[in-house]
Amino acid sequence: MKQNSYLCVQFNEKRSFKSSFFLMKKHLSLLDALNSQEFSDAMMHLREFGKGIKKFVISLSAEDRTGIRTIAEGREGYAREMLRVARLYINSLPREYDVEEFVELFRLYDEWKPILTEAEMYCEQVDDTLVAIGMEIMKNADTANGYLQIARKGNANLDRALAGIDNFNSRYGKSSDSSTTTNTPPVAADDETV
Repeated sequence: MKQNSYLCVQFNEKRSFKSSFFLMKKHLSLLDALNSQEFSDAMMHLREFGKGIKKFVISLSAEDRTGIRTIAEGREGYAREMLRVARLYINSLPREYDVEEFVELFRLYDEWKPILTEAEMYCEQVDDTLVAIGMEIMKNADTANGYLQIARKGNANLDRALAGIDNFNSRYGKSSDSSTTTNTPPVAADDETV
């Protein structure tokens, strides 16, 4: 099972997921991490990297990307093999064709590819963290919804306050059902009828 350094997802006795945040040996809690000097320094370095790399990268517009052939998966092997053959049979190519430019383009590609791979790894880790936090947010939202749906009966103010939730549920197909709530009995709400 994949483990995030801040969130441990484990099975409980009923084989459902139980999420719990815990402090790892060398890590701070998520909230503490966001407020730490170490995290601030890391974000500063990331921003500096972003500013510094801008002068070395190419930015393509949507128009630039249409109708072009890129070195997508499967094509890299073709292009590398073509380079190998072109270098072997350089005398069969026109004189104006520069094989060394082809070689240089692959050298650039091979230098930039690991940068993308590493950046994607960090993006995936950040995405995993956001997904884990999002799971907790939605679990809390569904639990609160379950309690408030029960408490709204006979409470006109709460009923009006939940109108926005009803709108979300109708627009996005989410119906409030009891399967998303816990077995904890709802907290009694104050009767605030108008």
